[in-house]
Amino acid sequence: VLTRGQLAALLHRLAGNPTASPHPFTDVVASWQQGPVSWMATTDPVITTGTSPTTFSPNEIVTRGQLATFFWRYKGKPTVSLDSASPYCGPVVSFGAGTHLIGSEIPATTYRAQPSSGCYWERLSGLSGESADRITNEFFYGSFSSALVTISPSDVAFSSDADCGTWTNDLSPVTTSKTAAFGGGQYIVGVDIAAGIWRATGGDGCYWARLSGFSGESDDRIANDFTNDPPTVAIDASDVGFDADPDCGTWTKIG
Repeated sequence: VLTRGQLAALLHRLAGNPTASPHPFTDVVASWQQGPVSWMATTDPVITTGTSPTTFSPNEIVTRGQLATFFWRYKGKPTVSLDSASPYCGPVVSFGAGTHLIGSEIPATTYRAQPSSGCYWERLSGLSGESADRITNEFFYGSFSSALVTISPSDVAFSSDADCGTWTNDLSPVTTSKTAAFGGGQYIVGVDIAAGIWRATGGDGCYWARLSGFSGESDDRIANDFTNDPPTVAIDASDVGFDADPDCGTWTKIG
C-alpha cells in the first residue's frame, strides 16, 4: 500500500531531487510533498495532472493503473508495442447479451455493465444447462448504475441477459468524482468512490456489501448488512469494491 504523496516523494528522489515551479494543488499541505508534487506537475513531460485542476489527493492509495502511468511518464512516455492477443494489453472489449466462450470469444478479466433494470448474469464451468455448471450468478434490479464481474481464466463461458446492456473492460469511472454522492450499483474503490465513511438515506430492505473482488462468489464479501434504517459504512482503502442496492437510497461521504 502506497499513497500518491509517498509515490511522488519516491519518484522525486529517484530523479535526483530536482527543483520545479510551484504546483497548483490546494490539498498538498505537507512540507515533504511540496517539492515532489511540484516536480511531477510541472516537469516535461508532466507526470501528473492531479485528480482535478486544484487537487492531487496525496493521501489516497495509488492504484495499479496510476502506478503504471506515473512510471511510464517518468520514463518519458516511451513508445510501446501491444500484443493484440493479450487480454491485458489488447483493445477495449465489449459484448452484449448471450453466452460467450472464455478465451476464444472474450478474455478473462473484469467487466462493467450499466444495466437498465433486472440484469442477470452467470459464470459457467460448462454448457450443459444444468445447475452444476453455474459457478456463480447475480441478479440486479431497479436503478442500478454499475454492475461488475471478474471472469476467471478457468471459466468456460459467461452468460447475461439483454437487460444488462453492454459489458466492457473499460473500467473508467462512472461517478462524477470519487467523493460525489451515488445510488444503487457496484463501484470500484479508488476509481468510482473514495475510501472513507459513507451514509445512505436508507429505505426498506437496504443491502450493502464491502468487497475484496467482483467474482460474485461469497468469499469476495468482506462485510455486509441488510437493514431498514439509514446505514453508515466505513469503506477501507484496501477494499476493492462496494455494492449497494437501490433500496439504500443515496450515499453521501461524511468522513
